[in-house]
Amino acid sequence: MAQDQGRLLPPVEYWYEDQPRGDAPPRETPSANGNLRHIDANYLELSRTEVLIRGMGILGGCFALGVFAYGLFPGSWSHWTVWDIALSIASVGVVALALFCVRLDIAVPSDTPVRFNRARGKIYIYEHTWKANPFVRWPHSIKVFDWADTHAEITRQAGRSVRYALFLSHCKPGTLEVVDRIQLGGQSIDEAQMRRMWEYCRVYMEHGPANLPPQTPRLDDVNFRRSLFFFMPFLDPSAEGAACRQRMHVIEWLASLALLPMFWLLLPLGLMRYLALRLAPRPQWPAELDAQSRGAPTAAA
Repeated sequence: MAQDQGRLLPPVEYWYEDQPRGDAPPRETPSANGNLRHIDANYLELSRTEVLIRGMGILGGCFALGVFAYGLFPGSWSHWTVWDIALSIASVGVVALALFCVRLDIAVPSDTPVRFNRARGKIYIYEHTWKANPFVRWPHSIKVFDWADTHAEITRQAGRSVRYALFLSHCKPGTLEVVDRIQLGGQSIDEAQMRRMWEYCRVYMEHGPANLPPQTPRLDDVNFRRSLFFFMPFLDPSAEGAACRQRMHVIEWLASLALLPMFWLLLPLGLMRYLALRLAPRPQWPAELDAQSRGAPTAAA
């Protein structure tokens, strides 16, 4: 990139690229990337189900509980050492970690959608806040951003694999000072996917739904097959899998083939994802904000 960080202050962590605003020419073909929940003249609703990778919490929590249970039943209590006692005390932390992992999977609502209300010029975000303490209440709230003061940024994290995410940053009016940020999309190996998602939102808010390519809303049910192949959708034998394979680019094919040796882990992870989504609550919007985020302002009497 030509610069080390974006224009906004404070900068988003792992910043990669600022996105265009207003009527700037689109850089990519607009697409909701399969996250479209609803679209009409008043509002656009996008899913964020795929932002949180579910299944890992339950799988990791079960493993941690297994380690704890193994430590509770040594071969012989009479041969316990100081080290054994210390490990047993430390295992309490393992239990707390296990509960946190499981709760992260099943307590966060199955989706935390974002509504772009074109009629009001507002963005309504269903946000759920998780806490490090698994024993306290994890609240949810509805955040409201002004479209005119919202900027988009793409982040890039490089580890064993490169992942891109799309963030919306709400600034003080007329400034580049960030008040709040939320993640709109993520877990993508291709930054173009994040650009396409932002272009979809931007074109909708600036020009309306008539200027967007037609896309089918995502299925909102919890499907066993879809969950099982979630981490390896190119192996899905259904029509959805065939459509996924047709959409895949070269980079996605290479990354998918590299994951093949991990199928023994990714398929059980998909099973845990199914269980997590089954147990997770559905998002419940407050009635007043639900109506406000869906509708247009009423004319003054």
